[in-house]
This record gives sequence, structure tokens and C-alpha cells, in this order.
Amino acid sequence: MLKAKIQENIKQAMKSGEKNKLEVLRFFFAQIKDKEIEGKITELPDIEVVKLLNSQLKRTKDALNTLKEQNRQEDIKKAELEIKALSSYLPEQMPEEELERKINEIIKQNPNPKNPGMLIGICVKALSGKADNQRIAEIVKKKLI
Repeated sequence: MLKAKIQENIKQAMKSGEKNKLEVLRFFFAQIKDKEIEGKITELPDIEVVKLLNSQLKRTKDALNTLKEQNRQEDIKKAELEIKALSSYLPEQMPEEELERKINEIIKQNPNPKNPGMLIGICVKALSGKADNQRIAEIVKKKLI
């Protein structure tokens, strides 16, 4: 379903002449196709598309930080456009209060973790796609300290 939405938006971008958006969407669509070929499946499930989307966004955000350090204005704009275009396909993020409540429940279920990283991993897995992993990690660390 998400793949079909991206494909439809590629067509719209072609018709409206949005070059940058078209480039970003084609590149991401190619990544989806690569995953499908790699896994020998015809349609990548939406949850896998979201995982792929999150990893691409993380790479782009990391690149954006590097570009800002190097003061490369044109590339910064391009990366920001890519982030904006791809972020629109993410599921709605969980509000902060609800996220903290869910994390508190997970902490109560796992009262004595061997290390904070283990608890962060449990939370990330449980809340996958509902919140940014970095947000989850920050909240868990804040709760444990």
C-alpha cells in the first residue's frame, strides 16, 4: 500500500515537474525494488518499507549534519528536501506523553535490566514505527538516571 502511494506520487511529481521530489522518490522506490528482489518477494510489506524509510532518513540526517559542518548550502537544501519528502510517508508519530507512558510500562515489565542498552532495545522493538528510535533511547536513559 505504501509502495503504491510512492509510485503514485512519482507519477504526480513527473506531471507537475517537481524534479527534486521525483529524484528522491525514484531513488527510494528503487531501494524498495532491490529489497523485494533480494528477498524474492513480489510486494514488500508496509512495515518493511517503513524500516527502509527510517534507515534512509537516518543516513540522510547524518549526511545533513556533515554537510552543515562543511557549510555546503546547495547540498544542505537538497538533503532537507529529501528528508521532507521521505518523512511524509512515515506513520504518525506517537505523542510524547503516550510514548513515556508506554516506556514506563515496559520498564515495569523489565525491572532489572542487565544494562540500559538492553532495555532500549526492548523498547525500540516494542514501539517500532510508532516513534523515532532516538527519541525512545533519550526517554529510556532519562528514566534510568
